[in-house]
Amino acid sequence: MTSQVQAGYANSASRRESREFRWILAVSFLAFLVVAVIARCLPRRWRPWSDQSVEPLSVIAEAKAMANTYAPFIFMC
Repeated sequence: MTSQVQAGYANSASRRESREFRWILAVSFLAFLVVAVIARCLPRRWRPWSDQSVEPLSVIAEAKAMANTYAPFIFMC
């Protein structure tokens, strides 16, 4: 019986952490979307993170890439 309770708790904690990660990913995507839109208004030489040799991404793809890169760092503590 104890193992069932522990398994249920672990499953519940896993679902909660999954929801938290999705929430943080969605919020960071929206924040990076704003950054990507503002960056598109700037001249290309003023964007230090843009690589001139790589084919440019869409604003959505750029925001998604940034969110997928930086959001997992929140859980490294």
